[in-house]
Amino acid sequence: MLRIILIHLATVWLGFAEFKPHFREFLVEEFGRDVATKLERLDQGYLYRGSFGGKSEKYQPVFNRPIIFVHGVGSNAAFWLTHRQTFIDRGYSSAELYATTYGLLQNNITKTLDCKDVTAIRNFIMAVAKYTNSKVDILAYSMGVAIARKAILGGKCVDTMENLGPPFTANVETFLSVAGMTHGVENCSFLYPACNGLNGIPCVSHFFTDVNTAMFMKYEGTNLYAISNEFDTE
Repeated sequence: MLRIILIHLATVWLGFAEFKPHFREFLVEEFGRDVATKLERLDQGYLYRGSFGGKSEKYQPVFNRPIIFVHGVGSNAAFWLTHRQTFIDRGYSSAELYATTYGLLQNNITKTLDCKDVTAIRNFIMAVAKYTNSKVDILAYSMGVAIARKAILGGKCVDTMENLGPPFTANVETFLSVAGMTHGVENCSFLYPACNGLNGIPCVSHFFTDVNTAMFMKYEGTNLYAISNEFDTE
């Protein structure tokens, strides 16, 4: 009896592994184990806290355009679990819904717009588009909007000067910003790390100057939408 229970629990636990095995194997083969590990983010815990997405089996069809969810500051992939379930209830599958976690669970006054986070999201967009052989839709929230925009734009990171490469515009059909950090924050004390003038969140930082003065118009995708309200100041 104990053996049966343990087998059952192991099955349930593995059923909640972050990426589906087929997607994980694809990441390892195409991008290497290091990139796959950084995108899966098992350090965030299980039950889809660090990431989710992938086909349940090799020949599972992709009927809907894949959606990539990009979380905001102080959060992780688990932020999107209720949204994921909403899409599943409406006919989407795990092969069409993807998320990873960038950065650490930092608060608003310490989190900066780091090149390593931009690189993670850029790699993820590239991976999902290649894996599904499809353009993708991106749903980004708060700071995730800024990170995703730079990931698509490419070019040099302002904090490391690493060249990310050309824009990914052709891979993105729809870009939806929700309460997005698009222009930065007007009032931000430089006493806080997040308010630095290089890769911080002030609207005059080098990061926001870069993403908002790009020579490419509408580089985020074919269709651009934003959801905000009168209280959003970013």
